[in-house]
Amino acid sequence: MGFVTGSRTFHLDLADQEWSIEVTTDSLAQVHRPLLDLMNARARVRGGRFVVFLAGPPGSGKTTLCAVWESLSAENRLLLPIQTLPLDGFHYTNEYLARTTMPVAGQEVRLSSRKGCPETYDLAAARERLLAVHKGDPVSWPFYDRKLHDPVENAIKVAPGGILLFEGNYLLLDEPGWRGLVEYADLTIFIESSIDTLQDAFQRLLKGGKPCDEAVKHHFFVDHANYRRIMDHRLVPDITLSMSADRTVEIRRHGRV
Repeated sequence: MGFVTGSRTFHLDLADQEWSIEVTTDSLAQVHRPLLDLMNARARVRGGRFVVFLAGPPGSGKTTLCAVWESLSAENRLLLPIQTLPLDGFHYTNEYLARTTMPVAGQEVRLSSRKGCPETYDLAAARERLLAVHKGDPVSWPFYDRKLHDPVENAIKVAPGGILLFEGNYLLLDEPGWRGLVEYADLTIFIESSIDTLQDAFQRLLKGGKPCDEAVKHHFFVDHANYRRIMDHRLVPDITLSMSADRTVEIRRHGRV
């Protein structure tokens, strides 16, 4: 990790893609470290596994925040270890998406054309794994392979204790089925961001090898619709992080925090 005046540069491996991001010293002191302190204080009281839901629209910075928090925790022995568990591992397989349809504007369309929307996730499987995590059972977790563009079952062994960051677009979606997941969360965080941050999601599609025409189609017809759905139908979190266009983060607390 390198340093520049007034900020810290993190070199991260996000889903087999290398990214470098700068986090200002103010942001570290006012947002990231206080959040880590809060998670650790609550996790030590609870014991065992402490589950944090980190939700927000595509491109809002969920994966990056998880990687930064993992890095900061790993270098400080006073902090509990952090493990990230991605919702994307619960994508249905491409084979399933190609043969299954959903109604859109009065017509049946293949799920493969809407990959990334809530209906393309195996919600029942996610709930089952969360229940096992909540009970303290030994459990493994699926991982979404950005090279195969398909989920890999049982790819992650879930730690028996510490802080588990469950990150994904729809974890706080206020819709049937999805809203019930929150009962397994010890702390909930939502990232608010402008629609401009979808550009980051678009760049990840390109960097992940998706052809430009497919990436453009997904960006405008899937990500934009998902953004509105997430922002307009969400549960009230414990903490809201506001992500600006220049990636500056501000924090607001709600309810039980």
